[in-house]
Amino acid sequence: MKNISLIVTLVALVIFGLFIILYYATIHIAPERVPTFEQAWVVSQAAGEKVASNEPKLVHKGETIKLYTAIAGKKYKQEELTYFSNAPGLKLDGKIIPPDKIENWQRRWGVVKVLWFKIDTIKDTNIPVKDEDVLNIAYNDDYCSDWGFSWDKIVEVAPEKDINLFTQELKIPQEYGTTRFKIQALIYTKDNPVVPLRKVDSPGKEAIDQFGIGDNVTRLSISDGASLLGYYRAFYNLPYINFNESPEVEEYRIEHFIGGNSLNYLLGALKLMGYKELKFGSLEELYRLTDNLFSEVVLDPQSFYYQISRPNQRILFGPTGVQVGDIIISGTHGGVISADKSPEGTPNGYLDSSDLVTHCWQGRLTEEPLSDAFVPGFDVLRVER
Repeated sequence: MKNISLIVTLVALVIFGLFIILYYATIHIAPERVPTFEQAWVVSQAAGEKVASNEPKLVHKGETIKLYTAIAGKKYKQEELTYFSNAPGLKLDGKIIPPDKIENWQRRWGVVKVLWFKIDTIKDTNIPVKDEDVLNIAYNDDYCSDWGFSWDKIVEVAPEKDINLFTQELKIPQEYGTTRFKIQALIYTKDNPVVPLRKVDSPGKEAIDQFGIGDNVTRLSISDGASLLGYYRAFYNLPYINFNESPEVEEYRIEHFIGGNSLNYLLGALKLMGYKELKFGSLEELYRLTDNLFSEVVLDPQSFYYQISRPNQRILFGPTGVQVGDIIISGTHGGVISADKSPEGTPNGYLDSSDLVTHCWQGRLTEEPLSDAFVPGFDVLRVER
C-alpha cells in the first residue's frame, strides 16, 4: 500500500515538474528575452504569386488577394534580423528574404495583437487654381475595428462604405478601387495584458511628400477588367485633385494612384491599356487617341439624346450607337458609359437620361445617371481599336 502511495506521489511530482518546465519554457518568459520589433510591413499576395511583397499591385476584380503582416525583429542575443510572418515567402522593398530568416511568432514570447488600418484622405481635395496655392493632401488612418487581431486577412477594397445618409444607398462599389493598408503590432505578456511590452507600425499617413502618399505604404488597386471602364474603376476611392500643376506632376499622381480628376483618370486608364506615350492634363490628347462618334449631344423632351446636327435621330445604345466603355466628354469633365438603363431600370436600346456613367466632378469617382452627371452639349468618344 505504501509503495502505491509512493508511486502516486512520485508521478504527481513528475507531472508538476513537467508543468513548471512547460510553463516557463513555452508560456512565461522574461521580457528581455522577448524578440525586439525593428520594422513592420503589410505585404500582399495575389493568386499565382509564390511570395508576398509590399510592392504596389494592380489586379483584376475576382482575383484572390491575401494580406499578411511581416515584422523584422531580433531574437534574444542575436544581431541578425528574423522576419516574423505567416506568409509563404517575403519580398520586402524589392529584396527577397531567405526562407531560413522567416518564421512564425511563438506564443511563449507573448500575445501579438495586429491592428489593421486603411489609409484614406481626410476629405476630397478641390483647391481653386491660384498661382500661390500649394496642394497639401491630408490622410487619416481608419482603424478596421471588425477585422480582429489576426496576422493575415483576405482583402476588402473600399476604405469605407460610403453611404448616402438620405437614401441609404451604397455609393462606392466594394469590388474594385484603390486602398492602402497599415498595421500596428503590439506584444502583450502574461504579466501585463494591458500595457504592451513592444509595438511597431508599418508606414502610414505620415509617409507623404509634396505630391502625396508614397509607395512605401502598401497599395492595392483592383480594376474591373482589362478595358477602359475596368481600369477607370481602379481609380475609385482616390481623392479628387483639380489643381493647375505640370503634366509631369499630374502623371506622377495618376501612375502612383494618389489622385486626380476625371480627364487624367481617363488618360491613366488609357495608359494602363497600353497607350504609353501620353501627355496628362491635355484634352487634345484624349481626342487624339479616340474617335469622335457624336458631337454636341442634347436631350429631347422625352429625355432621349440626339445630336444638334441630327434633331430627329435619337442615338441608339448598341452596335450602331453608343456602347459601354464609350467616353462622355464636356470640356475637361469626362466619364465612361457604364450601363444602358431606362427609367424602369431595364435596357431600352437608346442613349437616354437614365443611362449610367462613371465619372467624378469635385469629388471621388462615382456612378450616376447621365443627366445628373453631364449637362447637354457633350461629345461621345470611343477608344481607337
